[in-house]
Amino acid sequence: NIPLVFVYFSNFRRKSSSYRRLAQCPPFNSYLHSSNIMAKTEEELLKMGFMQIRNHCKSLGIDVKLGGTKGSMIKMILAKDPPPVQSKKVEASKEEQLKQALTDTSIYNNNNNDEDEKKSKSSSSSTITIISYDENAYKDNKISLDEARKLVKRYCPRRGAMGMTIYPGYLSVFRAPEFKKLSIIEFMNAIITGNESVLGLENLKSLHTMLNHWDDPSNNNGWNLCIQNLNGFHPTPKCTKEESLMFIIFLIPDIIPKLRLMMKIFNERAEALDLLYFMDTFNSAMKEIENNDIYSKIFLSSILLSKFRNEDIKLNVKTRYKNVIDFLQNIAVQPSAKELFQSKRWNTLKKKGKLIDEINKPQMVLSDADFNKIRAKAIK
Repeated sequence: NIPLVFVYFSNFRRKSSSYRRLAQCPPFNSYLHSSNIMAKTEEELLKMGFMQIRNHCKSLGIDVKLGGTKGSMIKMILAKDPPPVQSKKVEASKEEQLKQALTDTSIYNNNNNDEDEKKSKSSSSSTITIISYDENAYKDNKISLDEARKLVKRYCPRRGAMGMTIYPGYLSVFRAPEFKKLSIIEFMNAIITGNESVLGLENLKSLHTMLNHWDDPSNNNGWNLCIQNLNGFHPTPKCTKEESLMFIIFLIPDIIPKLRLMMKIFNERAEALDLLYFMDTFNSAMKEIENNDIYSKIFLSSILLSKFRNEDIKLNVKTRYKNVIDFLQNIAVQPSAKELFQSKRWNTLKKKGKLIDEINKPQMVLSDADFNKIRAKAIK
């Protein structure tokens, strides 16, 4: 038996020494010390121990000097083997997701399936093209630029007790940053389609307000008279950007009724969004109440107390609840001192087993004579 045991241990020593030499090889050593061959991020390195990081440095061929700290080794690892940059997708908020579910802005895009052609086109492809515009049409103008300016100022509405013209305010509407980015053809098509993502909803509201002043009966048909006297005037290269957009408005047919219809649609959509936000936050709060005993008791107590008072818990559809606590603070009904005393009295009767008899006991009914006596005493 002894020779057999000796042979067994001698074979084990030879095998273990070969394993030891194999483990000293750089490729095997790198797989042994690094659990992942992919480059590690700084967060992953911070979670590793000191010796793990030191071994990881050896696997990357980094010479760690005596006294090297964990932070210095992490810096060397990131410099030698930086992790791939991953683009973080910004998730839309809950309100944005609900708005996207209700509003589809893809209708404003051109129906063009060729991606390369889309990229090669200018920014005018971002809006659907409904109306065309000739940039050289100003050569056929029948009046000069100065005359066109005077006509707009003459027929521009006058508001207030002093009768001041609104021309400066009307012109300032077209100085909006969103308007300045657009060419004339882009501006015209965005106005016609009501593209609020390009023009901005607040800018559309301001323009709508100004055009309502133009079409007001107190302006004595100033809008139509201005269009007639301009006689198809097109902005010239000498016009400023805001002047060009202002003159273009007079060339868009039926712009005022169209803009009124757009604003009505926007208002209806805003109300629908408010209702959608309310229902979403309301449902979320109710789900949390269902799964929490404390929240359920507060909610049911408020319902019972409101029914006891013969009142209703009113909810505002424009309210957006932040969380279940905010919801309960809005709908919770606080008991009065009299109701607290009554509840204590009823609890006492319930313990004695007399609550049903108390509830079924006939209530005292005052006669008219007794009521008048109490009333006369109260008046005195």
